[in-house]
Amino acid sequence: MWNKTYLHLKSKGINVYSPGQHKGLCTESYVVLRDGGGDSFAGTNKVGYSILDVIIYHPNNRDSSLGSYKKEVKKHLEEVKGLKKTGFETPVVMDDDKQAYTTSIEYQILKRL
Repeated sequence: MWNKTYLHLKSKGINVYSPGQHKGLCTESYVVLRDGGGDSFAGTNKVGYSILDVIIYHPNNRDSSLGSYKKEVKKHLEEVKGLKKTGFETPVVMDDDKQAYTTSIEYQILKRL
């Protein structure tokens, strides 16, 4: 599912990276896809889920457009079959090393174990 999500976002013109891949300061908005682990559902060892963290980086000198970029990313993620929003989104925080605002959205992927 990570690859499917990566390729879908890429095809929509979103800059996508895996953790640690982007180097340097944030001069353009981009997304990092991170495996957030997973678990089985209570009472079963046959069905479970994995978590996909979608971390958004946005240049700190363009704070007024962060909301619209996040909305665009979420719209594209809705098009990926098999992804389900968990409802967990982190607040926007400043990443001084990247000179970027950052926030993340958590998605769940149902799967057989």
